[in-house]
Amino acid sequence: MLKLNHTFLANSYHNLHIQLNQLYSELAISSRFSEDLNKLAASVEVSDDKQEKYRRVIGYLRRRLVRTIKECESKLSDLTSSINTASTSHAPGAFKGWEDVEPIIKADELMAPLKVIYNSLVETGFELVADGLVSDIIRRIAVFGMTLVPLDIREESTRHTLALDAITRQLGIGSYKEWDENARLNWLQQELNSRRPLFRIRDIEQNNLGLDPDTRKTLMVYKVASELDSESLGAYVISQANTASDVLAVQLLQKQFGMTAANGKLMRVVPLFETLDDLTNSPEQLETLFKSTTYMGSIQGKQEVMVGYSDSAKDAGRLAACWAQYTAQEA
Repeated sequence: MLKLNHTFLANSYHNLHIQLNQLYSELAISSRFSEDLNKLAASVEVSDDKQEKYRRVIGYLRRRLVRTIKECESKLSDLTSSINTASTSHAPGAFKGWEDVEPIIKADELMAPLKVIYNSLVETGFELVADGLVSDIIRRIAVFGMTLVPLDIREESTRHTLALDAITRQLGIGSYKEWDENARLNWLQQELNSRRPLFRIRDIEQNNLGLDPDTRKTLMVYKVASELDSESLGAYVISQANTASDVLAVQLLQKQFGMTAANGKLMRVVPLFETLDDLTNSPEQLETLFKSTTYMGSIQGKQEVMVGYSDSAKDAGRLAACWAQYTAQEA
């Protein structure tokens, strides 16, 4: 999955780089700039473009994008040496100075200067130019950002239960798997409010806790996700969700790996209620979650829920399943 993701990104960045090259060629304008554009151009310290201020800004963006492409290709190289990614070597002057700039990580780092360019062109009588390639690139960034699509993760609820059970046993506080729902909720909320981590991340990486391969794999998913930028992260779907503790368990595991609402990396946790009993009980479980001030603070008033069609139909028949889905969603 990560190999495919980085391959798509490298090729997408390459195509964006081609568009910036085209825009650089188009905007050979040496007079009539907006005040904001003058300020933006002045902020670019190193450039061969003196009078052509649009090119000064675009050239800087190109260098940053090349740096982004290089870092993406480097990660691909670490994953495998067999993937052939797009090359930017044909772009004239593209590599000059790219080592000295920062990569573009967030969409707004590219969107903000492009909007300044667009507004400057409109303000100075170049509306037709602004509505051409500049608008095309702005629309592209608005739709796809720098990540193409955010990454969703889906895992079955018992995998989280087993992972937390292994941790609580290591901590010597009992078996999470054997606790009832109230005990789980109390412990989870206590740990969510605590500043103390449950374990050291390097203990998971080096498997110092003696975890079985499946449990370690479950936890390493969070390790990988925590290293991605916030714009790359989407929903964490819990299949076979049964209880409120299933949701808080994922919240806690994210917290352990530094994925919080404060840094924008907290993935929205989406319970997937699939069986007839789970659909019937789902409103009560959500009500329990919404009584937690810690949980409500982290979701900022927004909750996503999925309902299962295939499993509920197998469990109760199509008619009963459809009715259960309808009543659960209404409740």
